[in-house]
Amino acid sequence: MAESFTGGIERKKQEPAGKDFCQMDPALLKESETWPVNDYGAMAGVYDEAMGADIAAIIAPMHTQIMGSKLASARVLDVCCGTGSYLRALAHVAPNAELVGIDLSTQQIAAAKEKGRDISYVVGDATQVEFPGQCDFVTMNLDTMNHLRTPEDWETVQGKIYRALKPDGLFLFDINTQKRLARDLNFPEVIVKSDMRLIDLGVSVETMGEFIRQTHLMLAFKRMPDDTWREHHARIQHIAPSEEHLYQMLGEAGFSSWQEIPLSEEERGKHIFLKNRLFIKARK
Repeated sequence: MAESFTGGIERKKQEPAGKDFCQMDPALLKESETWPVNDYGAMAGVYDEAMGADIAAIIAPMHTQIMGSKLASARVLDVCCGTGSYLRALAHVAPNAELVGIDLSTQQIAAAKEKGRDISYVVGDATQVEFPGQCDFVTMNLDTMNHLRTPEDWETVQGKIYRALKPDGLFLFDINTQKRLARDLNFPEVIVKSDMRLIDLGVSVETMGEFIRQTHLMLAFKRMPDDTWREHHARIQHIAPSEEHLYQMLGEAGFSSWQEIPLSEEERGKHIFLKNRLFIKARK
């Protein structure tokens, strides 16, 4: 059972906090308040290299195993698909599957279309855009459900996904748990590659009834051909319910069953973002 933090966010005084390991320029913090929340447009050019492709390489094989032989001719909808790295991974093993991606960011979708033209992409807000029907599988990957801004948005999107699925269809998704939002993201997380640096910095945590909300800044630095570095950034707000409340919402949306998808410690160790991440499959 997942640990719930909605009764209050507390820590022992002797335990370190993220600010004990990170010094943030007040001017940058002030500037970040003007960045649009959960807008990955400025990250589109480096998203795959920074994290998208790495996470897809872990999640897609896990999902293809669950989908089994049905994937070969399936209709798959990826909600909040970003630059399409997950869908391209599915296309590699199931070239005849019908793959559709939806994302709010025009820049992310433009980058996705440049990389895979046999996949259908739609620009739209997941809470408002019409989903295709008769889907065998619907997915939300790399904590995209956490990006939905309110509990009501979670209920709306889960209901739309339920209606988009065929009878007995599967909804596969992952979320950052309350433990990750209330603890892990208080500490800087850093990814270092030869021509890329990614820094994730927690800013604030608060409770919202059954949910926790975490605000953090993502800064990516890409080495350019002339050996200079270009910055890309995003201001992110994640919300997460307790595990019990999540399952309650899935039941209220109409899903008949749900269960955690186990992930070994070895697999979790392949990427820092997999810490305290919950993987779920829910059946219509």
